[in-house]
Parts: sequence; structure tokens; C-alpha cells
Amino acid sequence: MPVKKASKASSATKLKLLHRRRSNILGSAMMVNEFNRTYEPARQNQLATQIALLDELWRDFLSTQEEIEILEDSEEHFSEERRDFQLLYLDLKGSLQSKLPTVPPAPPAQPRAPSSVCALPAQPITNVRLPEIKIPNFGGKIDDWVPFRDLFVSLIHSNQQLTAVQKMHYLRASLTDEAARIVSTLDISADDYQVAWNLLKDRFENPNLLIKRHMSALLAISPIKKESASGLSELADSFDRHVQLLNKLETVEEHWNSFLVERLSSCLDHGSLREWETHLDDGQRPTYKQLVDFIHKRSRIITTLMLSHTTSTQSESKPSKPRLTAHVASENVKKCPHCKQAHLLFQCSGFQSLVPQQRFEFVKKHGLCINCLKGAHLAKDCSSGSCKQCSKKHHSLLHLPPISSASVPGAPAAAPNQSVPVAFGQSAEAIGARSYQVSPRDANAAVRPPSAISGASPLANSSFRTFPQSYSVGIPPITSSVDSLVETNSPPSTSCQSAEVTQHSRQNTVVLSTAVIKVKDADNNDHFARALLDSGSQPSFISESLCQKLRLKRFKINSPVSGIGQSTVNVHFGVTLSLASRFGDHRFTLDCLVLPKLTVSLPSHHINVSRWQIPRNLPMADPQFNISQKIDIIIGAELFFSLLEHQQISLAAGCPLLQKTVLGYIVCGKISDPALDPPAVQTSHICTDDLLDKQLERFWEIDNFDVGRSYTPDEQRCEDHFQQTIGRDTDGRYIVRLPLREDMLPMLGDSYQLAFRRLQSMEKKFAVDEGLRIAYHEFLEEYESLGHMEEVNPRASRSPQFFLPHHAIHRPESSTTKTRVVFDGSCRSSTSLSLNEVLFVGPTVQPALYSTVINIRLPRYAVTADAEKMFRQIWVHPDDRKYQQILFRKDPSEPVRIYQLKTVTYGLASSPFHATRVLNQLATDEGERFPLAVPVIKKGTYVDDVLAGDDDQVKLAETCRQLMEMLHQAGFVLRKWATNNTAVLASVPRQLWETKPELEIDRSPTVKTLGLLWFPQSDTFQFKIPALSPLDVATKRLVVSEMSQLFDPLGLLGPVVMKAKTFVQVLWAEHWSWDDQLSEEHSSWWTIYRSELKQLQALSVPRRVVQNHHYSLHCFCDASKAAYGCCIYVVSRDELGQSHSHLLTAKSRVAPLRGQSIPRLELCAALLGSQLADNLRQTTDFVEPPTFWVDSSIVLHWIKSQSNVWKVFVSNRIAEIQRLTKDCKWRHVPSEMNPADRISRGMMASQISKDDLWWHGPSFLKDPVDSWPECVVSMPDLPDLQQEACPVIALHSATVDQTLCERFTDLSKLIRVVARCYRFFNNARLPQSDRTIGSLTPEEGEHALKILVRQVQLASFPAEVHHYRSAQSVPSASATSKSPLKDLKLFMDQFGLLRLCGRLANMKAPYDTRYPILLPADHRLSWLIARSSHIRTLHGGPTLTLATIRQRFWPVRGRQLARKVVRQCVTCFRCQPRLAQQIMAPLPAVRVSPARPFIHSGMDYCGPFLVRPLSGRGASVKIYVGLFVCLVVKAVHLEVVADLSSAACINAVKRFVARRGRVLELHCDNATAFVGADRELRSMREEFRRQFRSEDWENFCVESGIKFRFIPARSPHFGGIWEAGMKSFKHHFRRIMGNRSFTVDQLQTVVAQIESVLNSRPLSPLTDSPDDCSALTPGHFLVGEPLVAIPEPDLADVNPNRLSRLQEMKKSVQDLWRCWQLDYVSQLQQRRKWKRSQPDVRVGQLVLVRQATAPPLQWPLGRIVETVAGKDGRVRVVVVKTAAGQYKRAVTEIAVLPIAPTEDEPKDDNTTVSTSHQVEDDR
Repeated sequence: MPVKKASKASSATKLKLLHRRRSNILGSAMMVNEFNRTYEPARQNQLATQIALLDELWRDFLSTQEEIEILEDSEEHFSEERRDFQLLYLDLKGSLQSKLPTVPPAPPAQPRAPSSVCALPAQPITNVRLPEIKIPNFGGKIDDWVPFRDLFVSLIHSNQQLTAVQKMHYLRASLTDEAARIVSTLDISADDYQVAWNLLKDRFENPNLLIKRHMSALLAISPIKKESASGLSELADSFDRHVQLLNKLETVEEHWNSFLVERLSSCLDHGSLREWETHLDDGQRPTYKQLVDFIHKRSRIITTLMLSHTTSTQSESKPSKPRLTAHVASENVKKCPHCKQAHLLFQCSGFQSLVPQQRFEFVKKHGLCINCLKGAHLAKDCSSGSCKQCSKKHHSLLHLPPISSASVPGAPAAAPNQSVPVAFGQSAEAIGARSYQVSPRDANAAVRPPSAISGASPLANSSFRTFPQSYSVGIPPITSSVDSLVETNSPPSTSCQSAEVTQHSRQNTVVLSTAVIKVKDADNNDHFARALLDSGSQPSFISESLCQKLRLKRFKINSPVSGIGQSTVNVHFGVTLSLASRFGDHRFTLDCLVLPKLTVSLPSHHINVSRWQIPRNLPMADPQFNISQKIDIIIGAELFFSLLEHQQISLAAGCPLLQKTVLGYIVCGKISDPALDPPAVQTSHICTDDLLDKQLERFWEIDNFDVGRSYTPDEQRCEDHFQQTIGRDTDGRYIVRLPLREDMLPMLGDSYQLAFRRLQSMEKKFAVDEGLRIAYHEFLEEYESLGHMEEVNPRASRSPQFFLPHHAIHRPESSTTKTRVVFDGSCRSSTSLSLNEVLFVGPTVQPALYSTVINIRLPRYAVTADAEKMFRQIWVHPDDRKYQQILFRKDPSEPVRIYQLKTVTYGLASSPFHATRVLNQLATDEGERFPLAVPVIKKGTYVDDVLAGDDDQVKLAETCRQLMEMLHQAGFVLRKWATNNTAVLASVPRQLWETKPELEIDRSPTVKTLGLLWFPQSDTFQFKIPALSPLDVATKRLVVSEMSQLFDPLGLLGPVVMKAKTFVQVLWAEHWSWDDQLSEEHSSWWTIYRSELKQLQALSVPRRVVQNHHYSLHCFCDASKAAYGCCIYVVSRDELGQSHSHLLTAKSRVAPLRGQSIPRLELCAALLGSQLADNLRQTTDFVEPPTFWVDSSIVLHWIKSQSNVWKVFVSNRIAEIQRLTKDCKWRHVPSEMNPADRISRGMMASQISKDDLWWHGPSFLKDPVDSWPECVVSMPDLPDLQQEACPVIALHSATVDQTLCERFTDLSKLIRVVARCYRFFNNARLPQSDRTIGSLTPEEGEHALKILVRQVQLASFPAEVHHYRSAQSVPSASATSKSPLKDLKLFMDQFGLLRLCGRLANMKAPYDTRYPILLPADHRLSWLIARSSHIRTLHGGPTLTLATIRQRFWPVRGRQLARKVVRQCVTCFRCQPRLAQQIMAPLPAVRVSPARPFIHSGMDYCGPFLVRPLSGRGASVKIYVGLFVCLVVKAVHLEVVADLSSAACINAVKRFVARRGRVLELHCDNATAFVGADRELRSMREEFRRQFRSEDWENFCVESGIKFRFIPARSPHFGGIWEAGMKSFKHHFRRIMGNRSFTVDQLQTVVAQIESVLNSRPLSPLTDSPDDCSALTPGHFLVGEPLVAIPEPDLADVNPNRLSRLQEMKKSVQDLWRCWQLDYVSQLQQRRKWKRSQPDVRVGQLVLVRQATAPPLQWPLGRIVETVAGKDGRVRVVVVKTAAGQYKRAVTEIAVLPIAPTEDEPKDDNTTVSTSHQVEDDR
């Protein structure tokens, strides 16, 4: 008894201590809470520490709480303390993590410091623990110094967080032997660290010694004697290691490339060396990197071949270790050699359609094994089975029938091997006895590597914690290719791919056994989970998601799991699971392995069980076994057989069995009746990534046709349920019942806690967003005030029930409710089952959006409206409202209130069906009273939008009235009325009118798409462009995501969308992964494409396309290599008889990747057009038969012929086209007039708006039928009926096409290509032993050149070749007198070449020199030969080049050819560039228009000049002279300027204006006169630029009204008039000044005198009299005239006797101007240079930019990016882009490289030029 009391006392003491510890933990958690509440951004660096502390507190709390509960012997499953602390922990951690900064793109991983180093600041953006990097010891070996130094510097030496003492400590600890002795005398102190480090560097950092050591190591590497993968890898790795270390010391690889290649290749074995030499092209200079890559690639090939050779024998020769098996699958990327699809040959329907003999020939042609139809091995070595009919070594598909029953060609092929799905319940023997094949889920899908391996295998032993190292079973691999595909190290978070096993003989589906069971979590609470029963697995498995949900305690293991294809995945954790049956008290304990994901959803597709006679009230283990759902648990063989009971139930033939188990009846077996289930592909257990499926679904749905279909069984049950339960209340409102799945309803778990947490999450948002809180409360208050929800008593224990979480959706563009509350019916309960999964979805009963919008384009008047709160006008039966409960409170301090939603709720799966089905029911119930409203309800409603139209506005107004009254009967209110007719709108109350100017069609609150907007006032459609986020990194995922937002239901933007489709197809074809960054080219294209989408907002498309009811439809079809499509146009006439054509709709498809011929794609386009037109006539109001147009005569011939005479591909499509268009006509349209060409090729957004052909079709549609184009191809020219069924025949052209030579710029490469082709041609006709291999020989090259020349002669001189062939090689004159060769004596040699027989026949020279081969003058081959000779002579001149050519060839007009080649040589041009020129431009208007002197002036500086001080001694100072010249009369004004400052320049201009009057324009030469070599002149130029670019100067010019103009840089001829004036000034100044030095006063005097002289220069004689010696000078215009001239009348024709003195003076001035105009201006008419027009330079041309101080070879290379044209349209100024930037230069300062323009360069008529008015002078 005392012992018991002591035990109780110790327990009480321990319990007290545990309570105290829990209190301390809660106190610490409160401190973290306080940190979170008072958080400031300045404390961001503490976030990671606080989160780590919180996690530690959570772990301590759990352990402490468990001990308390054990001591207290508590019976509660989940204590209040545990619940409270868990909620606190989750809230705090979520809040703290939300404050962490956004993680940027991950940089390259940085090495971590050793664990003993002082901790660096914590990085809050990651919690990944990297492996510790240890510093290696350094003992003094010089080879180890560089790696040791680099690692030590990275981790220790450069670490700013470490002190010098710590660094010294690490250094001493890392040194051993000799290195340690060097620093052994130093102390561990801060001062000695740098000394120690320098001692080590001085001792060991000896570059010369290191280089010598590594070079010796390279020379010491021994060659490989025998070819092996390991030997090649070791050779490349060891050699490259020394090279990389040498690269750190000096650039070895760049300068020693030839040595490295020679040394490394000498170490290769004989076979590898031979492959390396074969790998190189002739004349190619190999690089070291290429050789290393070659060695690694060859090593991988050898390894692969060795693995494939030994795989089949390993399992037989060596016993396998016990391995753990799991069902793992992977994708098979093998392509069928027959159709190029992703399946094996024996599965190919095209191959099966061949007769056995054709199959055999195909297999032999492709070198396949005749036994297994794959692999390049012999049938005798094949391990596969034999023929099932004769047991011989060939495949059953190749079995030839007996001669007595000779097969008729085209008869059905022999049945292929039947392959069945891999069932988990099958034994190893059953699996091994069958033939399996893995094939991808979608043959057209891009192949992506599996990212994780999931499996399922049960345990063989009862104790799970004692795992052996590995397990396996004797299951042979499915195919040999599977082994290489299940190699993955991807993280578990990445989704896996599906691999499938396909059946071909019959449509068989195997149902795998599944059951819904109860499992317990860590708190002993029950949860429902879906399990797969698998007797073929050793262990059992549980998914990671379920394990986390149950919070099960894990134990560590490390065991590989192997499965299908011998693939392996390592498992690291296991759990002990408690499970129970839903029927009875059966409970089991099971150890399970934890895997990230187990399998895809099973079954792989929904199975139709409507015809199965399953007994009612049977306890089914999985009530939804036929619905594809995820698997949470896989129960293996350990427990499988313990679950089975003896009773079985057999269903109908072709149906599976019902096996009784303790979990209920499971369904297992095969479905063999094809009528019961559609053909399906069976899936083995692995996961798939469906991330973008829903996003792409909407995009691809608009390309599908809305064809009628029958209801599925679930949809029919939902419809029957609606009809049986629908009712109406006293107000006429409808009451519906929720369509619940009664068998799943008991499994619906608790959802209160989740709904409460979601409410708390919303309250946190309210705390930071007051506007959201107010809008949210107002919405729910309105909800309650309208009676749509009501408060109920606090939660009772009734079950089942459901609490809906809710959140807000904000739509600023909404004109009514901008914030809506949406209820989440997809939120899962505690049993992982959501309310939406328990509800039937129901069928789609509303018309398609496509049909609704098309119909609205037909009538003259259109009207739209919106049903206000449509869902909430329908009551839900009171008994079902318990499933629509929500939690809400106005303030977090208040208790939570429970509300029931009384109406149909947005967010439930059945709500859309209820809303639209009630409208249809209303039309049925009230249709007799409102007949006009019924068609609108049936065909014109889409969700809550109503669209109607009519040509009679009175009838339309009545329709609107009936609509409002009918809907009012059921409580619906139509609002947001909008129409394009005010009279119709007047019949609607004003408060119901739409206030926005545009109406959005198919607006979605959650998806941002490109949608349609209708503007009623203009009655046009416009497009809503989605707001795309800024593009940081372009990936395939982003491209596909943004493409799926392009919502275009009518196809009006089909060409733009097609561009995106083809781009995505290119990404798929190039095998880009989802998240790989695209190449720069792809990223640039997508950036341009998405930026141009904004231009679509400006598009405006008329809504109405028909002017009256008499219209015609025209469907155009076309195809390209990338896509095919069709478009339909409506043509009608208005009241005035004018025809109008408008685009109605369009559809398109991308072409298949495997490639089809253009005629076949054109046929696909015709079929697509037929389907579109048929769908248009069936689902819309457009019922007229269309006229079909194609531009392919072959397709027209096919359509008009019998379909059964063609191949299957063509025959099936022709038959379908003829069925759909039996009452329509097919016509031919020229390709350039076919608008469908736009959608087949695609267009950018910037192009489509201007394309009239796309929007209105060809112009002939508006013309009478007689003027329509007819087919110009006669019937005999079309392919005959047998061509489609005949094999393709390759024809050999007798002549060389000019384009063949155009493809090459190097003669030697052209010769090599032709020689290779002829070698292949000759080898194809020889046995393999006699074929020529290896490098090309000189004889082959010579033969190829002669062939080329012979074919060129035949193409250029056909008459002469024919003549000399008949002359039998006798030298004679040419055939005709008009022949260009009539003066040459020619003959034809034995090879068929025309040669010249000249006067050198007796010369002792080679045969080709005496009898040169004739070449045409203008052929590309002649140019290539001449260019080759020019390069071979080291760029010799025309004479040398021609002499070299004539040593073998005699080109016609050879000198012209040689000059042309030299002139087009870029290398020669750069040595002697020719500057561009252009005809002299017309004089600017200011030069030839009378104006007051100096009103248009030019300005320039000259100097500096040295002047002495006025008195005394002193240093001379610099001074400048500014010149102002009048552009009209050449008058000169000179100013002395003190310096080059802005102030001095402004003062000079002020003096000039004060003395000469106001200036309107002032021109300058852009300071190019100051270009010089010395520093002083460069500084003067920069100073000049600064003074004319300064703010003071600009302000002065603005205030004075002066417009400042600059001419192009380095173009003095643009300012010739002031350059001439400056030259004249210098001429006089030098002669006056000489070597003397003037004072400022003297200089001003000299300058004024020179100005007077210059203004006295004669411009022209005043009169023609020989006695009059006077001349017109600029001074005549400067004297006797006020500075500001006043407009005066012309006195030239007035009698002098009538003039006053003032008028006489004015007449004299006018005579001067007349003399100026008649004599002086006329002298300017003549051009003194640049007299001829030259072709304008073009944008994109490569040019050399002239540098006056550099030789031509150093002139920079640039490209013209912009041209500036004058008023005459000629380009004289260009903008050139060089490596240093962009510059504006005159064309006389550039030299255009002689490069032929490419197709990408713009032509002259497309070049965009900018116009500019420049000052140009003829000087």
C-alpha cells in the first residue's frame, strides 16, 4: 500500500511539472504572438527565427500534452487545450510566413561554411539545409594547391563574417606536413593571418611550375588499347581536368587548340579514332571541345549498347536479390515507323490494314525483326514468342494464309496480339504469359519525362519495421524500352506521367477492385479513404496527402521498391495504419509505405453501368467504383486474402464479378462488350499532371462543334429527379430539390471546423481592408434582408449536413454589384468528400454561346438584358437547406452565427443546371400565354443573359414585354436592358436600362479572357483584351496559359489566334519543358505578339451582317503547311441595291506534326468548312445553303468523284463532305483572292485591322454570278484516279536548277554536296562490299564539277549543245548566226562538255588550258568559279582573276565577269571603299526667296587667334571670330568672340541681332570643323557642342524667337555657303596678319575691314550695258534700308514721273531685288558636281562609316537603321548603327558594302523614310 501511495505521489508531481512546462510553452507562444501583432518591416530578419521557435514549441507541446493525457487517463479524443494551441499555432505560422519576402529566382547554390564557423545571418527566404562542405587538408603538394586555394578563399578568406583570428584558426587546421611547417612559427592572431596566407601563396602559387606539372601530366597520359566506355570516360575526364586547371593559369584552350586535339586524339583507340575522323567534315578545323564532347557521347553509346545486350540475360544468369515490387509505369516514346505516332508497329491500324505480304515487305525494308516487329536483330536471336497460327519464328501479323484460300488484296489483316491491362490482382505467371505494350495516353501529346515514380506493392511479412534491403518478383519487363525510361530523380512534388497498356483486338476494360474504408488519425477520429485491393504487391502503400491529414507517426526505413519494367524507387518512411470496414466491426492494423503519389484516378474513365443488373441494397465496398477518383491506400497481399469471403455474384455476360469481402462487395473483372463501354486506354498506376487542363479546356472548346448528344446515366437521373421534385409556391416561384447521391451521402463528413477557419481568414482580410469588409457585410445583409438566407439555431448533432466556406470576388467593371460573395461547394469535409462530389452536376440544357451570338447578328434590331440575381430567385426545398449552411458574424468578438441559404447557391455543382432548367420549365408552363418569349428563352439565353432580335421594332418591343411578364411570373426580374433602337427601349422602365455604353458577352467572374463587347449605340462588336502581366521569363507554361485567354467564339480573330497556336505547336515539337526558359528568339517573338494584342481593342465589327432576309453564304477553305481553316461570309443587298459582304464566322486547326501533303490538308480544310456550315445551319437561324470555295483543283476533283476509288484517308473525308454538302455547290477561287489563306497562315494583330480581304471577302462576291472566277485547270491536268493509290516515284531532273547554285556561296561546298549525292546514287546500285566509303576523293570532286558545268551548259546553250552532240565532237561553228557563240570554234568532248578550240592547240600545256571549258556569262556557277579564282589568287585584280579562270574555263564576256566579282568582293571593297553619292539637292526655299538680309543666317567659328594685351607686357590670349552669313544675299557679318563659353556666344549673337535685325533661323555645322587629332581641338569641339546644347543658349533662343538648326555631323557640304565665307575670310586674314601679333583693337579693325571687302563681292552685273561696270553686291542690300522692313506695294511698273522721292528710293531697292532674282539666282541653277541620280540607300544595308583620321580597313562597320529624304524624295542623310552607337551621317560619309540584298531586307517601295529639311548648298 505505501508503494501505491508513493507511485501516486510521483505521478502527481510529474503531472504538476508537466502542467508547468505546458504553461511555459504557452507563454513562449504568446511572446511569438506579440511579435506577430507588433511586427514592423525593420524586424524582418527575425521572421525565420520566430518561425523556427514556433515549430519547436509545437513539437514540445505535442510531447508534453501526450504525457499529460496519459497520466490523466483522459477519455476525450481531442482535448480543448490541444485544439486551442493547434489553432494558435496554425494562425501564427500562416501569418508569419505571409510576411516573408517573395522568393526571387533561385541563384546558383552557394557553398555553406563549415559547421564550426560562426553562423551567418539566417536567410528568411529558404529553409533548405544544404550538405556541409568540408575544407580538404593541404599537405604541400603543388597539384592540390589550386583546388585548396579556391575552396578556402570562397568559404573562409572572403567571408566577411569571420574575424582574422578565426580565419587563422581554420587555416592552421587545414594544413598538414610541409604546408603546416611553413606557418608553424606564426601565432594564431589577427596580424599573423595575412602573413601566413602570403607565405603560402609565395611558396606554392608558382604558375610556371604548375603549368609544367600539368603539361607533363598531359604528355604522360597513356593511350587506350581497347575500346571501352569506362576507358573513354576516364581519358576525357583526366585530360580535361588538367586542361581546365591550365585554363585558370593561362588561356590554353584558345591558343593551343591544335595541340590539345592532336594529343587527345592520339590517346584514342583505333575504332574511336576512325569514328572521330569520319565525324569531321572535309576542311573543318576541329576544336578541343568538339573532341571531348565526341568522346563522352561515344562512351554513352557504348554503355547503352552494352546494357541493351546484357538486359535480357541478366535475369536468367544471375539470381536477383529480394526486391520490393510496385506498380510503376513510364511513357514509351517509341514512334511507329509506319505512321510516326506514339505506339508500336503491331498496334498501328494503318499497318494492320495492309495485307500480310505488304506488312512483310515493310518490315524488311525498315530492318525490323520479323518476330517482334521491333529492334534491329535477327529472328533467331529474338526472345519473343512465335506465330500463334503456325508456331514459326515470325509475328502473327506476318503469317501468310495457305494458297488454297488466297487472300484478296485489301482483306482484313490478321488479328494482332491481344494485350490486356496490367491488373494488380494477376499473378506473375499470368503476367508473363501475355504480351504487354506501354503506350502514351495521348498520341499527339508532347513526350515529357516522368517526374516521380509511384507504386503499389504489399508486404510479405507481418512485421513491417524489419525490411530486407530490397524485394522483387519474377515479372518480366513490359518492353525493353521501359527500363531506360523509368530513370528519374525528380522531387516528389512534381507530378508524374501516365503510361498505358492498350488493347486492340476488342474494346476491353478491366475493373480493378476498390473499396471505401474507415481509417483512424492520430486522435483516433475516423476518416473515409479510398483503397485499391492488390494481391500482386508485397507491401501496402499510403499516399503522402492522406498520411499528413491523419497526422500519423512515421518511422524511418530505406528500401527500394521495384515494379513494372524493373524500375526502382526508394522509400524512406512507413506508418502503422488502423483501418476498419464500413459494415460491421472488422478492424485491422496494417503497416504501409509512404509514397508521394500512388496512381492515377481509377478507373481511367467513367464506366457506364446503366445496363448492369446489380442487386439493390447490396452493400458495395465502393459505391462509386465506376467513377474515376483518386486512390489513397493500396492494400497488398498481406491483408488482401484475409478480406475475402466465399460468396460471388455473376452479372450479365461481358460484365465483371461481384466478390464479397468484409469491406463489402468489390467489383473486379473484365468488361468485354464494346457496346457497353466506349473504347478506352487502360492505365497502370502512375500520376499525371493536369495543371493546365482546365485552363486550356475553354480555349479548345470554342473550336469544337456543338453537336447533339444523349444524356449520360447520371445526367438522366438528374433530369428525372428535377421533373419529379419540381414545384412552385403561392407566388409562382419555383422550388427545387438538391440532386444528391443517396449512396454517398452518409460518407459526407464534418465541415464546420474548415468553414470556421475560412471565416477567420476572411476576418483577417477585413482587418486590413475596410472597404472589403463593408462591401462583404452589405452583400450578406442584403442577402438576409431579401429573405434569401435565415439564421438557425446553433449547430446540432444532426447528420448529414454541410457548412459552405465563402469568400469575395471583386469585379470593378460591374455596373451593379462590384463585390460578390461566392460559396465554396468544392471544399472537402473531414472525410475528403465535398458537397459537389455528392451532387449530380446535371446536363447542359442551354444553347451554346456560339449559336446565341451568331443568331444576334441576323436581325436588324437587337436587345440584351440580364436576369437579376437569377440563382437566388429559385427556392431550395427546406429539407435540403441543411446542406447550404454558412458561418458568419459581423465582428470577431461576437459568437459565430449559423445561417441557411434558402435559394439556389452559386458555387454548387448543380446550380447552373437548376437555373437554366427552371427557365426552360417556365417557358413550358407559361408558353401559351407568352408565345413570343418562348423562342428567346429556348435559344437566346446564356446563363443569366438574354439576347433577342427582330427586324420589326414593334414585334421586338412586344417580345420584350412578354419576356418581362413571363419571367415575373416566376419572380425573375430582367434589368440592364440595352438595344440599338430607342423605340424598343422606351417600352422598358427607365430604371431597368443599362448604364454602361458597352455590353460584355459571356462575362466570367473568375476567368480573364479576350471577350466580345457590344456597343448598342454604334451597333458594333469590339474585343476585350485580357490584361497580361509584365513578361519576366517566357516559358511554355506561360505561353500556353496566355494563349488560353484568347477567347474568340466566332473566330473573327482567327488569324491572330492561329499565330499563337502554331507557335505553341513549335514549342511542343521542339520538346520544350513546361518551365524551361524559352530561347531568345522565341521569347522575342512572343513579346512582340502579346504587345500587339492591345491593338485589337481598336477593332470595330458590325453586329448586323444581313441587310435583308435575302442573303447568300459563302464558305472559303484553305490550308498551309502550318494550319488549315475556313471562313464564312454573308452577302446581301440593301434597299438601294448595293451589295455588302461581311465575315460571319471562322474555324481553324493546326496541321499535324507528322506532316501531310498540301492537297490532303486542303481536303481537311474543306471538311472543316463543311462541318462548320452544317453546324451553322442546324444550330442557328442561318439556313441558306452556302457556296463553297477552294483554291485547290485537286480537292475539287476529289469532291466531284466517287469516294471509294481513293485511299482510306481521302475516301473517308470525301464521303463526309459529300454527305454534309449534298445540296451545295463547290467552286474554285484563285489563291490570291482566298480569304481563308489568312487564317491558315496566321496574321499579327497589327495586320488584321487593315486587311479588307479578311473582313469582307473577295470583291467578286458583290458582283453577279456570271463574273465569278472559274476553274482554269482542265481535267486532264488533274491527278488521275490511280495517282493517290500509287507509290511515290522520284524523278531525276535533266538540268541543274539555278536555285541549287544560289544556295551556296562557296564553290568547294557545292562540289562536295553534289559529289556526296552522286556517291549515294552509285552506292545504292552496288552491293555493300563494293560501295565507296570514307572521305571524298579528288576524282569525285572533279566528276561533280564536270557534271555541274555540263548541266549549266545544257540550260544556257540548249541549241548549241544539241548541235554539237549531233556533230559528233567535230570542231565547227555555232548552230545559228544569231547564236552568241557564233564567233567561237567549239567542240564537245567525251564527257559532253563544250570546249573552245583556239590557237593554242600545239602549246605544251594541260589539256584544260589548251581547250578551256565554255561557261555562260550570267550563270551563278560562273560567278562561283570566278570568285573561287579571285580568292585563290589572294584577291587579285580583274586581270589576274581572269587569267586564272582561263587556265581551265573560257567564260563568255570574261572581263565583265572578273570585274563584277572583284567589285562585289567585300574584302577588296574594304581596302578601297567607294563612298556613296547622290545628285545635288535643290536649293532650300530660304536661298531663293527674297527676304531681308540676315533673317535666315548661317553661323560658324574660326580660330583661335593669339592677341596681345592692349598695353604693357603679358601673355598672349586666344580669341575667336564668329561668322554670320545671310543665306539669301551672301552678306557677311563678323564678330570677335572672347572664348567658347555659352555667355560669349550669346553676347556675339546679341550684337549681331542688334546691328543686323531679328533672325528667324540660325543654321550651324554641328562643330564638325573642329575634328582634329590633338587633345586641344577635341576639347574645343566638345566645348562648342556644350555651348550650343546648354540650357542658357536654349533659353536665349526661345526668348529671341530664333529657331536653331543643325546640319548632319561631318557633312560640311550641307553648309557650303558659310564654309565658303569662312574660307574667304581666312584668305584675306592670313595675308594681312602674316606672322604678326595684333591687339584686340587691331584685330577688330582688321575683321571689320575684311567684312566690308566680303560684302563688296560681286554677285552679278547690275545691267547688261558694256559701259556700266558696276555689279550687284551684298552691300546693296545692307545700305539705305531700315532693319525692320515694312511690306510695301510694287512700284516696278509705275511711270517714274509719277513717283515721289520716297517712292523713287523704294523703286531703286526693288530694282536691286529684281536684278538679284533674274541674274544672281539664275546662276545657281547649274549643278557643278553630283550631277547624276544614284539609287537610294536602303534600311538594313551594311556600310562602312568614313573616318577621316583612320585608314579604310579601320573604318567601323554599321547598318542603316533609318533614312532621311529631302523634298525631292532622294536620300542624302542616313542614321547608321555601329557597335559604338547610332550616328546621323550624310551619304557621302558612308560606303555601302557590295552585298546582294536578301529577302528579309525591305525593298525601295517599302522602305520607311523620314523627311527633313536640311540646309543644302551647291557651293
